[in-house]
Amino acid sequence: MPSSIDDPTVGDETDDRDLGRALAAVVVSEGSEPGRGTLRSLAVRNYRLYFMGQLASLCGTWMQMVALAWLVLDLTDSGTQVGLVTACQFAPVLVLGGAAGVLIDRLDRRRAVIGAELLLLAQATVLATLVITGAVELWMLYVLSLIQGIGTSLEQPGRQALLSELVPDEDLPNAVSLNAALFTLARVVGPGVAAVLISVSGVGLCFAINAFSFLGIIAALVAIRPEELHHRPRVGRARGQVREGIAYVARTPAIRPLFLAAAIIALFGQSVNVVLPLMAKETFRGGAGVFGTMAAAMAAGSCVAAFWMAGAKPPTDRRVMMMAAVLGASLLATAASPTLAIAFLVLPVMGYAQLGAGVTTNAANQIRTPPAMRGRTIALYFSINAGAAALGAYLMGVLSDSFGPRVAMGVGGIATFGVAAALALRSPDRAPRSLQ
Repeated sequence: MPSSIDDPTVGDETDDRDLGRALAAVVVSEGSEPGRGTLRSLAVRNYRLYFMGQLASLCGTWMQMVALAWLVLDLTDSGTQVGLVTACQFAPVLVLGGAAGVLIDRLDRRRAVIGAELLLLAQATVLATLVITGAVELWMLYVLSLIQGIGTSLEQPGRQALLSELVPDEDLPNAVSLNAALFTLARVVGPGVAAVLISVSGVGLCFAINAFSFLGIIAALVAIRPEELHHRPRVGRARGQVREGIAYVARTPAIRPLFLAAAIIALFGQSVNVVLPLMAKETFRGGAGVFGTMAAAMAAGSCVAAFWMAGAKPPTDRRVMMMAAVLGASLLATAASPTLAIAFLVLPVMGYAQLGAGVTTNAANQIRTPPAMRGRTIALYFSINAGAAALGAYLMGVLSDSFGPRVAMGVGGIATFGVAAALALRSPDRAPRSLQ
């Protein structure tokens, strides 16, 4: 990063940098590094722009997810169809994830993410137009969900890999956790706003706002200063680079269990999001407002988890085990909830553990991977998660239609407990270390 003496714009940025440093010193969490603030990554201008640019976009994304699930359920009254449309969003990530990871390691990551965001902007605009004009049909939702998955297959690993260029290595765990906190803050705001809009004006406005929200993240990415990035070595073009990434994961004991745990949690623990609208409508006899409130309650717990983890010590295998155990217990408790009021008490705990398991495995994977392999391992991580989530979404939809939402969520709880048990029996705890 250039010094302030060499930077001709430093005089114009003094207030901005002071604000970032002040924000970084606001919160110091117990268990964080001595003298390091929970918001310390916000002292870095490029990361701060990126962080703020994502806020509107992620809120719009969660609004669309809630609106899309409700739209499919309204069109078909079928949990299986909700699961299939959800699976279409994840399937391209599974198929294209390895190749996307190679591209991320080869290309300028900032430009790659801009390209992916532009594709997602186009998809969201078409979807909003079809819904608002009343021309939407179920097959269109399948096609548009596949296009969204194609954009996500590049955007997701690109966004995560770009984090390692926005901040120094010692702040990477903090940046990952703050990004997760932002993601979960959007999970609170997005579903809540969507529930109100759906009740008042229908799902069309939710899709329109999501399309407009992509302008924020694109503007932030354009405003990032390339000269202040912590550039990582790019990988040259060569054969077998996807296989090389897979082989690296398979032979590395510090990473392999993370992928297995993440896959099972995504298959049974994360895919219960498909069951939520069914529980709202069929189990608790509610409408869009109940569904949105349930999603917001779950997201509130996730937000607490993300901000706590932003200041915590580096992630460990034991923390993954604990989060899986809590997630399994909360899934079973929600499945057994006799009333909506009791479910509302359990859902924040479920959101806390669901987000905690995801952030812990993701952060540990990034920290344990050398920079030259990071794009591929992140892409493979999201590919496996996406494949498991796609299959899990379909299975949860079928189970819900066949046996009811409570049974589907209970199966997810039992399977997630199995992850915790396997990790507990596996080996001594492992704390990840950054690889330079």
